[in-house]
Amino acid sequence: MEVIIKQLPLERFSELNKLFDMTPHPEFAETRRNNLATGQEICLIAELGGKLAGEINIMFKNDNLPEAIIQNRRAYLFALRVHEAAQGLGIGTILISEAIEACNKRGYIEQTIGVEPDNEPALHIYKSAGFKPFITGLKEDEFGKEITFDLLLRTP
Repeated sequence: MEVIIKQLPLERFSELNKLFDMTPHPEFAETRRNNLATGQEICLIAELGGKLAGEINIMFKNDNLPEAIIQNRRAYLFALRVHEAAQGLGIGTILISEAIEACNKRGYIEQTIGVEPDNEPALHIYKSAGFKPFITGLKEDEFGKEITFDLLLRTP
């Protein structure tokens, strides 16, 4: 079955709840929707058999993590998610590759991505795509829970 990658049309935003349920976090969902509407972010989706199978997001502005983004040079990739039923099919790798290409087409030749240090499957995908450690031990509040993550950087 062929994997189709495309930019998420804003009218399909609510479908992302199939990958990560944002309904308990309405402020987060509204911020995401606004960022997509204003072009501060784009969301690429993977479809398999006409169904949503994964997503990755690209952020072009982030005041909370200034190291992650340099205007017109470095973009921040986040929220790589693959539906449980579609895992192991290479969709994560395809999404990363397509996100890098989308960044490059817009002149963002460097990309960063955050990852929790114990997330071995994600680390494998990111390192295979050319990401290298950049900043370690960053902390962020994620829905009331502090998480520690590392920022990886990919350069040309």
